[in-house]
Amino acid sequence: MTPQSLEPRSSLGVTTEPKLKRPAVEQARFPLVWKLFGVTALLIVIVVAIAVGVTIQRANSIALGTVNTSISGAARLFREFEHQRLGRLSLPAKLLGNDPNFVAYIQRALAGEPPAVMAAGAAPAPEPVVDLASISDQLEQRRQSFESDLLILLDDQGRVVARTDQPALTAPSHEDLYEESPLVKKVVDDASVESTAGVLPLGSRLYDAAVAPIGAGANNVRVGYLVNAYAIDDAFANRISEGTNAGVIFVSKTSLARSTNAPSFTMQQMTGVDRVLKTGKPVAPSTLQIERNRYVMTGEPLTASGSAVGAAVFVRSLDSELAPFKEIENALLLAGGAALLLAFVLSWLIAKRMTRPIEQLAGIAQAVTAGDYSVQPAMDRADEIGILSRSFAKMISALRDKADLEELYQEMAARSQEREAISARANEPPKLEEGTVVVTDLRGLPPVGDGDPALLVAAVGRVMKLQQAEVARQDGEVREIEGHRLVSIFRGERGVLHAIRAARAINEELATLNDMSMSISVGVATGQFVTGSVQIDGEGGLALLGNAPMLAGVLAWHAPNGHAYISYETAQAAGGEILSGSTREQVQLKWLPQPLPVASMPLLGLTTGVMRSIGATTSSIPTLRMDGTEAGPSAPAFMVAEMAPGAMFANRYHIDQVLGRGGMGIVYKATDTHLDETVAIKTLPGDVMARSPEELERFKREIRLARKITHRNVLRTYDYGEADGVYFISMECVRGYTLAELMEEAPGHRLAPRVTLGIARQICRGLQAAHEQGIIHRDIKPQNVLIDHKGEVKLMDFGIARMAEAKEGMTQAGLIVGTPHYMSPEQVQGKQLDPRSDVYSMGVLMYEMLVGQKPFAAPSLTAVLTAHITEIPKPPVEVRPEIGREINSIVVRCLAKAPKDRYADAAALLHDLDQLQVGAAAAA
Repeated sequence: MTPQSLEPRSSLGVTTEPKLKRPAVEQARFPLVWKLFGVTALLIVIVVAIAVGVTIQRANSIALGTVNTSISGAARLFREFEHQRLGRLSLPAKLLGNDPNFVAYIQRALAGEPPAVMAAGAAPAPEPVVDLASISDQLEQRRQSFESDLLILLDDQGRVVARTDQPALTAPSHEDLYEESPLVKKVVDDASVESTAGVLPLGSRLYDAAVAPIGAGANNVRVGYLVNAYAIDDAFANRISEGTNAGVIFVSKTSLARSTNAPSFTMQQMTGVDRVLKTGKPVAPSTLQIERNRYVMTGEPLTASGSAVGAAVFVRSLDSELAPFKEIENALLLAGGAALLLAFVLSWLIAKRMTRPIEQLAGIAQAVTAGDYSVQPAMDRADEIGILSRSFAKMISALRDKADLEELYQEMAARSQEREAISARANEPPKLEEGTVVVTDLRGLPPVGDGDPALLVAAVGRVMKLQQAEVARQDGEVREIEGHRLVSIFRGERGVLHAIRAARAINEELATLNDMSMSISVGVATGQFVTGSVQIDGEGGLALLGNAPMLAGVLAWHAPNGHAYISYETAQAAGGEILSGSTREQVQLKWLPQPLPVASMPLLGLTTGVMRSIGATTSSIPTLRMDGTEAGPSAPAFMVAEMAPGAMFANRYHIDQVLGRGGMGIVYKATDTHLDETVAIKTLPGDVMARSPEELERFKREIRLARKITHRNVLRTYDYGEADGVYFISMECVRGYTLAELMEEAPGHRLAPRVTLGIARQICRGLQAAHEQGIIHRDIKPQNVLIDHKGEVKLMDFGIARMAEAKEGMTQAGLIVGTPHYMSPEQVQGKQLDPRSDVYSMGVLMYEMLVGQKPFAAPSLTAVLTAHITEIPKPPVEVRPEIGREINSIVVRCLAKAPKDRYADAAALLHDLDQLQVGAAAAA
């Protein structure tokens, strides 16, 4: 592996790795645009339908109310008109009945001319002969002067003597109106009644009539009665119709008169008229449906002395009255339909415009999920979508940064493992070991003759690296590669569980590679085996001998794709959890007379019990890499005795291995037996209290401060205690490399600008959590920045931190605490510090990552400290122009001599780094 491999993949040229297929884009079953459009359209339809429906209903109600009011007004107007008409009839009749001349004339006419002389013994004279001709002439003259339609003379019994509508007769007809008309009967029977007025039916016609007595003499003796009448006929109906704008129909049992605009109803069709005739009461307006037409009708009784003798019916066509409203209704429906169509179009356009950014974000999210971090959303909106887009951009930048760091880690790990393997296998002595041997057989390779051989080898190499990383995560060791088979060893009592967990993780990783259809079958066997180096013509190799390796290879060969065949003895020794998650099968081998029993376990179908035993993730098993320097001259005179692997410490921690040694003590990898977790134990010699109480107090303060910070970019600290004269802290155990190691391996000892910004952002997030607690780190340097296998940056070692707001602390005035090359000017001068001191150290760190050297490279420690106070560093953009002015300005601001000219804290610095990352991505 060459040093250039530490550069991000984007900076390399042509790669020989197989090109990954772009994943299929998931299409929504019910797109949001259709949902939004459907809801909007439905709301519009409901609103428009309600508006149009209410308008139409209201219009019909108003129209019907108008027609009812008009009809009722017509009936009321008719009553007033009839009252006036009867008044005009009554007055002339009464005046004429009291006119002495007319009374005398009528009296003489009714009495006739008697004989002048009557002889003795002669027969009686005949009755007087009524002069009907004279009476008729006199009545006709009076009728004309009254301008009435009919004038009738009745005798004192209410019988007809003469009528103006009939020719003069020689003798009275004696038609008895007394019996036929309540008007006549009332005035004849009651002498106190001066006159009566009402409706008078005569034959097949109706009249408005007034009946007045004809009185003679001083005592006003009634000699007859006078009837003055107006005809209730078609002409009268037309006159009423003109005044009421309604069709008028006058109905009685024997007559029917109507206006020209009245419909041709029959008595049976005029519902309610019979009720008027029976009760003598008017009926309220009602709607009639006759054939296809609708009418509104009301009726008024035609009365004579309180008795109904007919009815006045008023009719208006509802369809005609509603015609203007019908036009409005049609216009509303047409306009509503047009409005709906326009609203649908607009709602679709609006829905499309509103959902387009969401669709783009969904596509971006799918691309990011598939590992494509080159996509970027538009961020120029000022609404919630803009906020979401900017958040997406930040998330993508963070994922891209982590991917870059993860790739750096993998390349660093591969290089380290390569060096370690070369060193370890150069001369490995033969030895007998016991453990679990795992053989993974790679399936699904394309035929050898198909495709480019280089691509095939590159694909296999890629998968082998993937398997190697997963085996290492589970504390296993890859021992050899046989073509497309990988042989690994897992030691310890839980080796079987670790082996199956590694196999499951490898199988899952292979399933996520879209450009490959490879899978694995796995063979697992436990037992003794012999390892050792074998030399042939100067070339060295590793031999792995024994029944366990051979059996694991055979089982891997026979196992189906995606399954692990575990020798049954191994499965029984591992416990019931393995047996419960597997099925017993048999493998027939030619050299064995009996079938070989095996436990078959699907790699993607583990039971809950096995999952709980093996664990669902692999993040809790990794190891922590520390700055592993041997104790030198600066080490304390009294070092705590090193604990051997397998020892129990503090009755709780099982020591697994030594991770590093330093002046303060030793760092171990251990297992917390109370919680069954892997932790790192950092120790301090027991006699440090006598030698350096400040060191012990600083040690105590480290744990007190660090426990306040719970952030993924800060190495977690769990516990603090003392056992067997040894002070210790337990902390998160993370497998990773320090930033110093990465920069040491990088070309020119510098990193790509994008990688630098990604690391700086994660450090600032951890620092922000510390600054929010009022804690200053005071010793930010590459050795205190850890990058793990997941691409996450961990800030560690708060050993010299102190509370920013503390009035007193361990740092004395004038005492310099920290690492000289990364100290702020105020830290060099021993002044009171605040978060801006950490900002300065971040500037030094970013400068070194970008340029490949520290900003102040003086020959002595004193010169370095002086340079922090007095010298201005050369801008990084002048050393490395591709950095760009934006990054350069951030670094220069962090390195300002005066604290007031720097960023206020890590949060302010992080804000500008985020903006820079987002802006750079958007510009691309």
